[in-house]
Amino acid sequence: MNVLIYETIQNIAKKKNIPIRKIETDLGFSNGTIRKWDTSQTISIKRVKAVANYLKVDPYTLLLVGIDMNQIKVGD
Repeated sequence: MNVLIYETIQNIAKKKNIPIRKIETDLGFSNGTIRKWDTSQTISIKRVKAVANYLKVDPYTLLLVGIDMNQIKVGD
């Protein structure tokens, strides 16, 4: 499931033309933090919420499995 969280973040960030590294920097995360979520057994919900807020999406959006990325609306 964590791979899907990373892929969802990556897809939304790509739609908004925001590099993952910029998200990490702006949120004060270490380099590679979000990328490591694809192999991590545990992920801080506070960090997931921070990324969701940054990307202007509902935090649950990042946790959905099998979602059609074309159906996600991203905030301005």
